[in-house]
Amino acid sequence: MLEGDEAAFERLVSRYRGELYQVIYAVLRHAKDAEDALQEAFVAIYLGLPGYRQQGLKTWITRIAVNKAIDHKRKLERLRKRSLLTDVPEREHPPPVYEEFDGRVAERLLEEESRAQVSQVVGGMPEGYRRVVEAFYWQGKSQQEIAQGEKVAPKTIESRLYRARQWIRERWKRGEE
Repeated sequence: MLEGDEAAFERLVSRYRGELYQVIYAVLRHAKDAEDALQEAFVAIYLGLPGYRQQGLKTWITRIAVNKAIDHKRKLERLRKRSLLTDVPEREHPPPVYEEFDGRVAERLLEEESRAQVSQVVGGMPEGYRRVVEAFYWQGKSQQEIAQGEKVAPKTIESRLYRARQWIRERWKRGEE
């Protein structure tokens, strides 16, 4: 069908761009992220054309777009979680003193304090949990990749991550009491 026909692919892009953008935006709720995911979707569509079975083009490309949006959302979530779990770097110089109170400064200080607390809690975890948490959140590895490295089933990694999160919650609650 479109295999190797760049003009036909350009027509496909122009025809479905708006619809696919709306689908992706509905998942991500952020214009810039939706644009990025849309570009990734069109690349995947183009690369997937040789395997396309000539059935339901719109359904096929919409499914690819939704999957790319979900992947993008997961990636953003992992990055957000990783940023909360990373160590606070040692400062070479003290933070600047502001004459007036700046709400952003307070937010940054609270975020740094939260990171330090999370890092401290993670540092005190049992080794099996800590390895999995560090691989998943800090190194961005998938559960499948961790399972291969640990030579266990992916469900085992899923279970360890669940138990590690429970362990963290328990320690966090104890610290608040």
